[in-house]
Amino acid sequence: MPIQPSCNIERPLVKTKIVATVGPACEARERLRDLILAGVDVFRLNFAHGTHDWLSGILTSIRSASLELDRPVGILADLAGPKIRLGELPPDGIQLTDGARVDFVRPPDPRDLAQLTCTYDRLIDDLEPGDHIMLADGLVAMRVVEKPSSNDRLVCQVDRPGRIRSRQGVNLPGATLRTAALTDKDRDDLAWTLDNRIDYVSLSFVRSAADIVLLRGAIAAKSPTASPGIVAKIEKMEGVADLERILPLVDAVTVARGDLGVEVDIALVPVLQKQIVRQCNEYGVPVVEGVSKWRRGAAEFGGARLVKVSERQECVSRKKS
Repeated sequence: MPIQPSCNIERPLVKTKIVATVGPACEARERLRDLILAGVDVFRLNFAHGTHDWLSGILTSIRSASLELDRPVGILADLAGPKIRLGELPPDGIQLTDGARVDFVRPPDPRDLAQLTCTYDRLIDDLEPGDHIMLADGLVAMRVVEKPSSNDRLVCQVDRPGRIRSRQGVNLPGATLRTAALTDKDRDDLAWTLDNRIDYVSLSFVRSAADIVLLRGAIAAKSPTASPGIVAKIEKMEGVADLERILPLVDAVTVARGDLGVEVDIALVPVLQKQIVRQCNEYGVPVVEGVSKWRRGAAEFGGARLVKVSERQECVSRKKS
């Protein structure tokens, strides 16, 4: 009978680590155990989806499996940040045709389901004619062509057609927004994170060093027995521009290529990625590279097939585990 290797046999030193997002497909304890055996070093809890009760069950399973296997596994709490989403639309969504005009309105008219709304109530205030709006991870694109003096709507023209549905993401490349870095939901999620002694907390859509100062202040105000490491997710050009001031304040950086690829031309993402990684190396700050799919019309680029650890990247993160 062949000898089964012990679970706690030392693994070879691997400098690049693996961060895996926990979702419904792998929430069972045995699946989490298998992932640890396969080499996962850190599990990411995505607060954009799931309740605290659901996440508590996952947290218990991760720690139980880690203890059984005698393998330390980190846990990363990913705060959703000021993510902007579409409001409610008809059940089948809306098909937007090329050149069509559509309105973002405030407040919504319940009699007109074809009008668009979003979760950011200052959208109309912050955008001007010529600004671009990307919907559904960049699959649908439009630009603002008119802003009436009543300031209650934006008239937009569709440049890239497609179907949009309720709660899909809204990206505003190049626009300067007045959204708070920490939403009320983020503060609730942060309190849960600190109560459960999570190892790392990640802030999404970091635009400036001030966002990190705000997060550190929110953590200090709770007087936790142990403060988590802070990870800045760089997915907007404002964050790239202020990276020199962000780096001294954080413990790690995530290059969120998916959202960054919606904010800028896809061709620029590898260039920006290399720039971010090299700056992090200079400051001795670990880097997590997000692995995502970019879709534009009929073209789809599988991020998992494009991963190349060509710089000193400490972690590769895979979503939808």
